[in-house]
Amino acid sequence: TVCMRLGAQTVAMDSDTLTLARVTTDPTYYIHGENATITSSDMAFDAISLHTKTIACLLYCSRELAEDSANFITMVENAISQSLAVKIDALVLEGSGSQEPLGLKANPACQAVTSYGSLASWDLILDQVKRLWDYNIEPTGYVTNPTIRKALLALQSGDGDPCPLEYMSKPAI
Repeated sequence: TVCMRLGAQTVAMDSDTLTLARVTTDPTYYIHGENATITSSDMAFDAISLHTKTIACLLYCSRELAEDSANFITMVENAISQSLAVKIDALVLEGSGSQEPLGLKANPACQAVTSYGSLASWDLILDQVKRLWDYNIEPTGYVTNPTIRKALLALQSGDGDPCPLEYMSKPAI
């Protein structure tokens, strides 16, 4: 899936729920002198609860087609894996959180850009990249729709040359 190519992971679970620890406040570091008291750090944690979800599809076909077509099994496997990848990406990005997983768009902890106006430069993307750099995270790509991708790739520098950023010019989509 696109999201997995950008770093999303699956987690093996032995039961219906799994609790994982999460750091909510990073530790603080202090320089101290010899034999001086070390100031304690207020690192904070909370828990994330994962709950299993089942996704399924039910297919019907004629027995004659299945038995007579040399490529039937391969064709069905490819169609299922490709459509499942699209569905997983949709859930990761836009899942409502009720009967389906909570996606990034509906997650209140995720920052959203609700309006971007006219794309005259890479500034909007670069602002988001800088937020990642602030946490020592190097972005490897981005997810967008075809309209925005085209607008970004059409941007030009002052001398008329294309000016997409190297890693941003090849999104995972």
